[in-house]
Amino acid sequence: MLRLLALSVLLSGAAVAQPGVIQGTIADAATGLPLILPGGVALPGLHRTAPVRADGFRVGFFDFEDVPRGTHRVTVQAPGYKRLDTTITTLEGGMTPVRVRLSPR
Repeated sequence: MLRLLALSVLLSGAAVAQPGVIQGTIADAATGLPLILPGGVALPGLHRTAPVRADGFRVGFFDFEDVPRGTHRVTVQAPGYKRLDTTITTLEGGMTPVRVRLSPR
């Protein structure tokens, strides 16, 4: 009986949904050059924002960790560019790539 209980506990832990990650890049639609935005990228439904940043290898990238599986709206705004709203679907425990191209006003 104790073995059955231990197995049940192990299996129930495996069934817990694992959050995913959204990783993306932002670039100018006309030039293809990466952008760093002062306001960042928003997931309005989760009340979260992520900075768009640069490191030694990449420019104009962002990421969100611990994103629940499902469909999410992504909003990107930058001075001199048209606002972009798009919908993405994240997978359980996986990485969802997003490529954003902003059009100048």
